[in-house]
Amino acid sequence: MKCETIIKKYLDTLESEFVCLPASNERQRVVTPYLYPDHDRIEIYVREKNGGVVVSDLGETLRRLDNLGMDVLGNRKRQFQSQHILDGLSVKIKEGVIYKDGEKEKVGELIFDVLAACKAVADLVYGTRAFEPATFENEVLKFLQEKNFEVKPKVPILGESGSKYKVSMQVNVRSKEALIATLSPKSAGGVRQQVNAVFRMWSDINHGSWKLSLINDQDFVFRQEDILLIKRVSPVYHWTKRDELVSALNKN
Repeated sequence: MKCETIIKKYLDTLESEFVCLPASNERQRVVTPYLYPDHDRIEIYVREKNGGVVVSDLGETLRRLDNLGMDVLGNRKRQFQSQHILDGLSVKIKEGVIYKDGEKEKVGELIFDVLAACKAVADLVYGTRAFEPATFENEVLKFLQEKNFEVKPKVPILGESGSKYKVSMQVNVRSKEALIATLSPKSAGGVRQQVNAVFRMWSDINHGSWKLSLINDQDFVFRQEDILLIKRVSPVYHWTKRDELVSALNKN
């Protein structure tokens, strides 16, 4: 194939995937084929202002990262990384909104730069623990299977209150079933929230189940008061001392 044909085919595909729709406040909403880490499409907004145009994400990029447990502006390292990306594209950020303004004739360039900035900033999430809680569960699952335990992940349990829960895993030990809750939050700031959630779950599951809690103390610091709180409703085991969990399972 000729280079001209390859480029034309690619641009034709891109053009067919872009959608432009009217939005509020005299903006145009541009839905692009590019994706955020959660696989939703990146959307850009274009508005005429003072004879030119402003292209922005209306703050959506940082909102999505926040939902994934990644604070950009409140973390010095991530703020530096994101600002370095934005500076390289001459894109600005104000009150969480990524934007760039310029002449109407350059709206294509503005969209390209803002899109590139949003994608690059959003992809910073892959370097954080925001995508790793499931990985910790899988690590525990694999570890127990290697110890010859029969393990079932993400077991649905109905609490006495009628609330539905998904316990990290169920381990079959002879005639007994052990429910294990793994605690590995998305960020250090989420430790207490997860402790509270596990405490509530175990307090609500009271139909003779053998309940165990496993904390990821390899990557996070759990305060003594948080551990004591969980101990009121289940034994607590540490990932750095995982053999103690194996011993407890083998004894019952």
